Amino acid sequence: MKKNLKRLGFTDIEAAIYMAVVKDGPFTVTRLAKFVNVSRTSLYSPLNHLHEKGLVSLRRVGKQKIVAATPSSTFESLASEYQEQAKEKEVLLMSLKYELEKIVSKKESYPFAEILEGKVGIQHVIDLIIEERKDIYWIGSFNSLFDVIDEKKLYRLLTWRRMAQGTKAYAITDRSILKNRKFSEKIGSFRNYRFLDKPLDGKSLFVIFGSTVALASFSGGGNISIVLVSDDAIATLARMVFQGFWDSLKE
Repeated sequence: MKKNLKRLGFTDIEAAIYMAVVKDGPFTVTRLAKFVNVSRTSLYSPLNHLHEKGLVSLRRVGKQKIVAATPSSTFESLASEYQEQAKEKEVLLMSLKYELEKIVSKKESYPFAEILEGKVGIQHVIDLIIEERKDIYWIGSFNSLFDVIDEKKLYRLLTWRRMAQGTKAYAITDRSILKNRKFSEKIGSFRNYRFLDKPLDGKSLFVIFGSTVALASFSGGGNISIVLVSDDAIATLARMVFQGFWDSLKE
């Protein structure tokens, strides 16, 4: 048990305190210090750390502080916290990987391309859009995207942050988006739409932002693959094609 606790980030003294409280507790603080063979002064910091994580409870009875173990269900919330931290680190690592490879590719004067998958890939693209701080141009339907990422979360991660930046969006899509109030409101010149006569199947999305072009493919069941190409010349050409398509449609 101690080995597994240490793998989760517990220090030696934290693991010793927790094991003692679970197996032989509750304890008074004085008795617990003697039981794990540390001074009371050395006990308080790791004990408070365990209390902050919700793994032990502290209550006062008269002049004594009593230390007891909390229910094992606490580990479920702790597991969720670790999983969320792992996802955040995965997104961060992907962003760092992208930035490093982008620097290398610019030095070599070659376009940079990569393939991203799933929710982590979407989060990465959203972060890049915000980082570019440029207007975005897209063709396709958001319907399949909502199968991968929650609408409220997408609005919070992308729309709110873009509104704060003051960037605009130009979209060529079908009229199904009008059913979604959050993503169809004009909000001044923040959003601009041109509509196709025929409905789209919603299985792909084409996005241009700054010097980057993203092509997303949805294969059902919440699965998504994204091809990301970063190159000024390609992005410029893509915007020219988009503009030509845009001009051919009625306002």
